[in-house]
Amino acid sequence: MIEQRLFPVSCDITTKTSASTQWDLSMDDGSSWRPLSVLEQHGGLQLVPPKSLMLRARQRGAWGISQRLRFAPDERTLVCEGPQDFGTLALDSSMVPEVGTEQVRHSLSVCMSLLRDALPDRTEHGNTPPPPYMYSVMAFNGPSVLAADGAGLQRFAAGRAVNVLSYGETIGELLFVKTPSDAGKPQLCAVFVPNGLDLGAPVPIHLFYSPSTGNKKLPYPYSDGDDSFNAMVHNYLVGGGKRFLSQHVASGKACVFVFPIPSPQSYFTNLQSAASARLLCLEIVYYLRKSRGGASGDLPTLGVCALSGFSEGGRPLAAVLGSSPSGSAFPELEEVYLLDAMPPSGNSADTGSYHRLMGLLNGWWASGKGKRKVRFYSQFYGFGVPLAVRGSLVRSNGSAVEYQGNGSTCFFAPKRFWATVEQEQAGLDTNPGYVLDNVHQLMPCVFLEHALMNSGFPER
Repeated sequence: MIEQRLFPVSCDITTKTSASTQWDLSMDDGSSWRPLSVLEQHGGLQLVPPKSLMLRARQRGAWGISQRLRFAPDERTLVCEGPQDFGTLALDSSMVPEVGTEQVRHSLSVCMSLLRDALPDRTEHGNTPPPPYMYSVMAFNGPSVLAADGAGLQRFAAGRAVNVLSYGETIGELLFVKTPSDAGKPQLCAVFVPNGLDLGAPVPIHLFYSPSTGNKKLPYPYSDGDDSFNAMVHNYLVGGGKRFLSQHVASGKACVFVFPIPSPQSYFTNLQSAASARLLCLEIVYYLRKSRGGASGDLPTLGVCALSGFSEGGRPLAAVLGSSPSGSAFPELEEVYLLDAMPPSGNSADTGSYHRLMGLLNGWWASGKGKRKVRFYSQFYGFGVPLAVRGSLVRSNGSAVEYQGNGSTCFFAPKRFWATVEQEQAGLDTNPGYVLDNVHQLMPCVFLEHALMNSGFPER
């Protein structure tokens, strides 16, 4: 009889064997399981044809993998029976020459990955797909934010991009992926993939840090209706609030946009280091390649990456930079966008904390040998510290000022500036004033397109 042994192999995202994986065996339909012994894991599980079996791999913080196996008619080849699990990479059977005996070595390779399709969960909770709205958004055509003169919206060096579709068949795909509840990462991410992006090449990614979700209606992350997580998705991606996807389309640049929905309890606690942010981006690339039929053995690779943060999202963004001041832990990260972001203290009136944030940005930017970009748009902070990343004053218009460096933009537009713009745009005789939070919510809706337009992302 030919001896046959099955060697289960577990891989993480970089294909290194994971010693913490628990392997289980079922000789029936999965009703009863037993753990594989250490000897079986290292020396192989002895098989006797023609029985079928199921193998299961589990690891904390990753999705479990269950794969049914059976022998082919030749009784020397093991094959997958039924659907192949998303995490199953390859199943190989090969003869191994041994002195005095013959042996078939079966090798099952799986990937303990972080992401799975979340669409069934959203459907179960009544989360209908966001419709691909069309919007007119600001269209910056150059490096400047401010125009030299003009009234109303003509104070900006921008025109209008009329009827920009957020996503759809001719634009790109919006999909949703989930993580396990014990992964320590946001349990839901919205992911926009523009048409024509080559997922076989290094993939450019823009990862966004949103404000806190502590006041959102539960359950997390699938609540629907007013003040819900689903409403947050609409607001940021396709709705009238932020229109992020329309701004991506208007910029003419191609990148995968990743919008994690943070937990009300943990916020971005486990996504505040350069290493963890990079790993999430790698997992996104792996998921996209695998779900679209790419070669299962292809390692995920990153192109130009950008991090952005709005409001409180500036705090985890600063933590990522602070975890690797030179950028060595996330070398593909070349761009940072701060959209009316809070400083690390979380207090918009804390000028000292803004100074420290600028110092952090300056160090990271200067370590990039001319490749890195910083775009900072604020109504709170006037960029009083003359660091290199601030650049030189290039233009002022009313109470707004714009600084530029080699790959940096620092723009200050307080609420009195916006009130003047509103007055001029509406043709009013008196200044209508502007509520602080109205300006705050407006900033990312206007300026993300400028950051993308001037990014290093490839053209669409």
